[in-house]
Amino acid sequence: MTSFREKAILEAAKSVFMEKGYSGARMQKIADKANINKSMLHYYFRSKEQLFGDIIEDMTLNIVAKYSCIIDSEITVIEKFDKIIDEYTDLMVQNPYAPLFLLNEISQNNSKHINTMKAAISNSRSSNKFLKQILKEQKLGLIKSTPSNQVIFTVLSLLVFPFIANSFVKNILEIEDESYTQIILERKALIKTVLRQFLMT
Repeated sequence: MTSFREKAILEAAKSVFMEKGYSGARMQKIADKANINKSMLHYYFRSKEQLFGDIIEDMTLNIVAKYSCIIDSEITVIEKFDKIIDEYTDLMVQNPYAPLFLLNEISQNNSKHINTMKAAISNSRSSNKFLKQILKEQKLGLIKSTPSNQVIFTVLSLLVFPFIANSFVKNILEIEDESYTQIILERKALIKTVLRQFLMT
């Protein structure tokens, strides 16, 4: 079980990694952020690699857990997408730089970190179950016969882009952080409407 001290260190480390990336983060900066000395930091986490790996795993497991809970429920595809849109948006509003952070680290092609994320995702059977449900509802004529991968890509692009393009959009359109957050929250209803137009027969 993770101790209170470990949780505090992980939160501090996540903040530093989000700001600096893996290569730019320093253990001393993480220790300062957690209000502890560097020796105590190394007592709990022997290396930056271990600390970063734990954060990647925790973030991935958190997303997968929320996703799996929705997918395993006995509701329609449209209803599941509605819940995914709500949960993902709320989670990313709390962690607005997480998508870009993960994307940047994946682009560095660090196989260990990528494998950590793949393992967390592959341990959940929910993805295959959801794809099968999409195909089933398409055959029943409940939703349009659009390739399931295209359905997933469309939803992901609508959800993820505002967070990946966070700084760019705010600077170009001169939007303050608070206003941008409100726009993101209002997008939930818009995405649901667009998705229904895209999927419904």
